[in-house]
Amino acid sequence: MPSPLVATLISNPSMPAISADLARSAAAAVKADGVSWLADAIACDLHLPDSMDARKAETLLREILAQHPVDIAVQQTASRRK
Repeated sequence: MPSPLVATLISNPSMPAISADLARSAAAAVKADGVSWLADAIACDLHLPDSMDARKAETLLREILAQHPVDIAVQQTASRRK
């Protein structure tokens, strides 16, 4: 069963900013099950553990990504739209 929450990291396609190392660091910070790339260096999903709430995940990710031009969206997996 997939996690109820997913965190999506998004950067500007004309200036990709999400390296594999950065994505792994973000995933580790929120104890995600790994990184699912939506577009190399541009966007990825982090499937959050059941124990992680959206507010805590967003706070942790903002700390990790503060120096990077990356947006964060934490949302319910079931109601997510791509």
